[in-house]
Amino acid sequence: VDEATTLVAKLEGVAVPCNADQFRPFIDSDAFRDRVSKHDPEHTEAVVAKVAGFTGMSLVATKWCAWLHNIDDYKFLRLRQVAGHSRAVMRRSTGLTATYHELELVRSRDGKVRVADVYSYFKGEWISEEIAALQKAGAKDPAALTTGLKLAKVTALENAEPAEALAVLDSLPAEMLALRSIQGWRVKLGQNVSMEVYKTALDELARRFPDDPSVALLAIDGAILGGDLTGALRSLDLVGAQLGPDPY
Repeated sequence: VDEATTLVAKLEGVAVPCNADQFRPFIDSDAFRDRVSKHDPEHTEAVVAKVAGFTGMSLVATKWCAWLHNIDDYKFLRLRQVAGHSRAVMRRSTGLTATYHELELVRSRDGKVRVADVYSYFKGEWISEEIAALQKAGAKDPAALTTGLKLAKVTALENAEPAEALAVLDSLPAEMLALRSIQGWRVKLGQNVSMEVYKTALDELARRFPDDPSVALLAIDGAILGGDLTGALRSLDLVGAQLGPDPY
C-alpha cells in the first residue's frame, strides 16, 4: 500500500500539465502489452507489433496525457482491490466538470510498483481495450488506411473545429462507429459543439451501451439537461456505488 500511494503521489506531481516523457518511468510496458494481447488474441501479433512501435514514446503515456489535456487537478482518492489487483482511483477535474480514472497497478520485474493500464470512466474502457478494439475493427475494414487517416484528422481538428471533427468521426464504418471509445469521443466532441449535439451524443451512447456502468457518470449530464433530476440522482448513486464516496 505504501509503495502504491508513493507512486500515485509522484504521478499527481507531474500530471498538470501532463508530459508523456515524465509519465513513462511509471508505466510497465510489458504488462500493458500482455493486457492488449488478451483483449484480442486473434490479432495478437499485429497488436503487439503496433504497441511495440510506440515503445520510444510510450503509447500509454501519450494516450493518458491526452486524457489529461487542459485539466486543473488530478487527485488520488483511494486504493481498491479488484480480482487480487490494486487499483488507484483518481479524480480528473477541470474546475467545472469531473470524471474518474482507475490505474491498474502491478509489480514490475525490477520489483517496483508501476501502472499497467488506465481506465477512463468517460471513455468506458481501458487504454488496452481501446487499442485492441481499434485493431480488431480495423482488421475487418477493407478501407483501413482511409479509416486511419480519418481518425488522425479527428485528432487534429477536435480542439479547434469540434463540429467538423464530429462530422468526420460520424463518417467512419459502422463497425468502428459502434466502438465504446468512438461513442465516448462523440460525446466529448458534442460537448464542445452545442448543448443539443451534446445531449444527442449522450442519448446515443446510453442507447448503445445500456448496461455499461461508466455510462452512468455521463448520464448525469444527460438527465439534468432533460430535466430528469430523479434520473440524475439515480446515476449519481450508481457512480458512488462503483467508485466510493467523493464530496466533489
